[in-house]
Amino acid sequence: MFWLEFIIALLPKIRQEIVPIYKEADELLAITVSSIKTARKK
Repeated sequence: MFWLEFIIALLPKIRQEIVPIYKEADELLAITVSSIKTARKK
């Protein structure tokens, strides 16, 4: 996520292209965190 924010800061013109990738990365991170929490419970 940091790198996507970094790219947006450097190249604001491509923000519209990066936003969908950022959203997808955020969703994947949420899935990963949820999976880890579930695995720790068992």
